[in-house]
Amino acid sequence: MKILVPIDLNEAAIPSLKAASLIGKKIENCEIMILHGTNAPFPMMDVANTFDRSIIDEYLAEAKKKYDNIVKDIPELNESKIEFNPDLAFALEAILDNIKSFRPDLLIMGNPVKYKNKKPILGNTITDVLHTVTQPILIIPEEQENFDFREAVFSYDFKQVKDNQNMRVFNTLSKAFGFRVHVMYAGEDLEHPSEKEIKAGLVLENILKDSPHSYHFVPSAKFTPALEEYLEENKIDLVVNLHREKGFWQNLLGKSKSHYLATHIRKPLLILNQDKD
Repeated sequence: MKILVPIDLNEAAIPSLKAASLIGKKIENCEIMILHGTNAPFPMMDVANTFDRSIIDEYLAEAKKKYDNIVKDIPELNESKIEFNPDLAFALEAILDNIKSFRPDLLIMGNPVKYKNKKPILGNTITDVLHTVTQPILIIPEEQENFDFREAVFSYDFKQVKDNQNMRVFNTLSKAFGFRVHVMYAGEDLEHPSEKEIKAGLVLENILKDSPHSYHFVPSAKFTPALEEYLEENKIDLVVNLHREKGFWQNLLGKSKSHYLATHIRKPLLILNQDKD
C-alpha cells in the first residue's frame, strides 16, 4: 500500500505520522511519502529574474531540519519505506502533483485543533482535498492519542455503494486492524426499501462479509444527531463515510455529509469516495 501524508512542519503533524506508522506496521510492503508544501508565496527570483538557488537550498535545509525534529520521537516510521518530499508549491497543488507521480492508495491528513468548532467560509486544505481527489482520505484530529482502531462506525445512506478500489482499501484496513463495523444507515422506510436500496445493501453486505458487523437503522432526517449520539455512547475509534460529490445546485443548498463530518467530528474519519470507478 502507498500512503501520502501531507503535513505542516510542526507538532500538529505527529498524530498523522503515528497513524501512518501503525498502518505501515500492520500492512506489509507499505511505502509512505511525507509531503510538505510551502503554502505561501516563495521568493525564488532575484532582481535579475533568475532562480536564486541559495534561497531554495536554505528552505530545503530548514524543512529537513524541522522534519527530523518531528519524526525523531516516532521510531515506528522506520519500519516502512519512507520518503520526505518538501515541495516548492502551495499545499493543494503539491498534494495533487504528488498524487499523479506517487499514485497513493490512501491519503492521511491532520485536522488541527484550530479548526475545532469552526465553520470554514472559504474552506481549508482538508475540505479542498475532500472535494478534489478521489482516493480514500483518513483525517486524524490533532488531539488524537489512540490509533489502534477496534470499533468503526460506517455511515451509509443506501443510495449507492460501489465495490471499487476505495472499498478494497477499506477492506485492507479492516483486516489489518480487525475492527468491528457498526453500520449506521439512513433511510425513509425500513419496512419497504426500494429496489435500489436492496441492491446497494447486497453490495455492502458482500463487502463486509469477512468483517464482524451489525446494522443500525436511523431515519434520514435524524441521521446527524443520531450519529453524534452513537459516537458518544459507544467506544468508537473510527468513523467511515461514503462520499459522493454534490452538483452545483446541491452545494448551494448545503454542504455534503462528508464536509460536515470533516469539520465537526473530532474522531479519526475515513472518507471513501464513491465517484471513483
